[in-house]
Amino acid sequence: MLFILSIVVAVIAFISWRAAAKKVKEGNPTFRSLATITVLVCTFFTVVALTQFFTQIPAGHVGVVDLFGIVSDRTLPPGINVVNPLARVHEFSV
Repeated sequence: MLFILSIVVAVIAFISWRAAAKKVKEGNPTFRSLATITVLVCTFFTVVALTQFFTQIPAGHVGVVDLFGIVSDRTLPPGINVVNPLARVHEFSV
């Protein structure tokens, strides 16, 4: 859910940045601060969305990936793993 929300906010901020940058380019300096804020918001939420691709499994556990009710045959070992951001990872002690 956080992944989808981050993508939506980042896209809206990007569109707003493009519009504000166009106004600044046309010679309207009042939109300069809006352009700066929107590019920072877009960058922040893009980084948040990218972090959703990783999960950490603690030592002594394994992770099982569940994507829309379909359980993966592959288990995730301890450490940092790359996963689908829409999937849920269930941790089990070994």
